[in-house]
Amino acid sequence: MAETLEKKHERIMLRFDRAYSPQKEVREKCIEATRFARVPGGQWEGATAAGTKLDEQFEKYPKFEINKVATELNRIIAEYRNNRITVKFRPGDREASEELANKLNGLFRADYEETDGGEACDNAFDDAATGGFGCFRLTSMLVNEYDPMDDRQRIAIEPIYDPSRSVWFDPDAKKYDKSDALWAFCMYSLSPEKYEAEYGKKPPASLDVTSMTSWEYNWFGADVIYIAKYYEVRKESVDVISYRHPITGEIATYDSDQVEDIEDELAIAGFQEVARRSVKRRRVYVSVVDGDGFLEKPRRIPGEHIPLIPVYGKRWFIDDIERVEGHIAKAMDPQRLYNLQVSMLADTAAQDPGQIPIVGMEQIRGLEKHWEARNKKRPAFLPLREVRDKSGNIIAGATPAGYTQPAVMNQALAALLQQTSADIQEVTGGSQAMQQMPSNIAQETVNNLMNRADMASFIYLDNMAKSLKRAGEVWL
Repeated sequence: MAETLEKKHERIMLRFDRAYSPQKEVREKCIEATRFARVPGGQWEGATAAGTKLDEQFEKYPKFEINKVATELNRIIAEYRNNRITVKFRPGDREASEELANKLNGLFRADYEETDGGEACDNAFDDAATGGFGCFRLTSMLVNEYDPMDDRQRIAIEPIYDPSRSVWFDPDAKKYDKSDALWAFCMYSLSPEKYEAEYGKKPPASLDVTSMTSWEYNWFGADVIYIAKYYEVRKESVDVISYRHPITGEIATYDSDQVEDIEDELAIAGFQEVARRSVKRRRVYVSVVDGDGFLEKPRRIPGEHIPLIPVYGKRWFIDDIERVEGHIAKAMDPQRLYNLQVSMLADTAAQDPGQIPIVGMEQIRGLEKHWEARNKKRPAFLPLREVRDKSGNIIAGATPAGYTQPAVMNQALAALLQQTSADIQEVTGGSQAMQQMPSNIAQETVNNLMNRADMASFIYLDNMAKSLKRAGEVWL
């Protein structure tokens, strides 16, 4: 019995919950790290690794940000952009030629340059190095969409923005490149107005959602509707047919569904069928869904691979959960501590007006306005009354009784501030020696320092190379 659309949609929603649930906290950490490094005020958000929230205890302190983690992060990103990694095809066996590999290199380079390939890869690397997870996708597009007679297509490389919120893979896929994933989601957010204009129906948020199945993820909001492209790999039986030319001996092999379009051409050219075999072929289907149902029914797309290319910063499997991390994660606590110490020192300095005179009430009566504005107007002198007895005789001159003591800077806090700054450099891999390198240093020492700095970025560049290798496989 064929599966109904309702059952298919329910199966898809359950799969999304399977992908979303174990990764929810991991992705929230990715988003937190990205905001920490890039959004003003983000370094006072969230909690420490142990769960302590800074907002509760230090709410009344001035909140300064001295972003020391961004320097090393920007160096890693700049190093990638200065030495971009690309895909290079090579002959894999004797049947493949160097000429064919060069043609493929040229075609890939053309698709990369003439679509958004540069932006897509740069954006994915930035996301991976900062938060821990980035992604870009490959899609097909017409070469000339304005010519109805031109059916030629090319492959476009497109960026995926905010992938920590939008891209979710089959949790059973364990490989880095997700080549073993059988399904995946790429989510988008729409306003209710755009949703209704694009799909011609009222947003699900305006329906009676109490009668709908409740999913773990909230697909509907008052101001935003979430939809997703759902990619699914199916293994389907297909006949593979081989044809041979009786004179030249040339052999051509096609799938049965391809033969329907070229069968007459093969017959005219003199090719004859010589063998046929039934095999399992991977086919990829994509549909568009929301929490209510299908917006676009499944349709087959070219290729045998899900065209979503993940890029990771650092990646592990712990407790059977995929965990990822960027260059910022381990430096967040030292950076928070540094900001806190700077803010405390600034608060102490701001509350220290110097030595304040201590005077009697009668000495300053009627002269308050002169003393109130002394820090703003900086007068040459300040008036003060003499102390008199009941008869009007002066018993004390116009001098203050004493002065308050100025605030004393905490020397331990100043020392800790210096240590925290060193900790941030150690965690991020930043080198003070590289930044302050003298001109007369030996070449060997320079090379050692540069190699040490390069090691901090090597894992990110190596992972990007893996991702682009996967992109080449999907493109091919």
